[in-house]
Amino acid sequence: MDIEKIVNDSKALSQRVHELEGPWNPCALVTALCVNVGSLAETVMVLEHKRHPREGAPVQIERNLAGTLYALLELSTTYEIDLERAWNETIQGGWLKLARLENQDGKPGERPERRVSGSSTDFPFPTGYATRSPSFRRTKRRMNGKGERT
Repeated sequence: MDIEKIVNDSKALSQRVHELEGPWNPCALVTALCVNVGSLAETVMVLEHKRHPREGAPVQIERNLAGTLYALLELSTTYEIDLERAWNETIQGGWLKLARLENQDGKPGERPERRVSGSSTDFPFPTGYATRSPSFRRTKRRMNGKGERT
């Protein structure tokens, strides 16, 4: 996958849509992003057998991921974000975070407590924080492991 081609294709499509319909409102873009992320979350839950698929609804993780990526690219274009720079900073932050984790004392596989920050460069990879959140625990209690609510 060539990210430059993906970005260019996204910009070309968006430019044509903007010519026909006018520019998109950033709030509408975020709403579309939330819809895409919600569909992606539902798809993952179905694929992981944590819930049943909706009747007649195909499970399309590829489309969910691509739709989410498109919405993110559109937002980055709207706010004139230098994605290459932002990506490199995020990945560099991830390598630094990994180096700190690898150099900490502790047993293999043991994870130290981590604080949550608002910056994506502080957490460029999942840390399991969400599984400790109260809302996750409430949802987990309502599920019986087969995708069914209890």
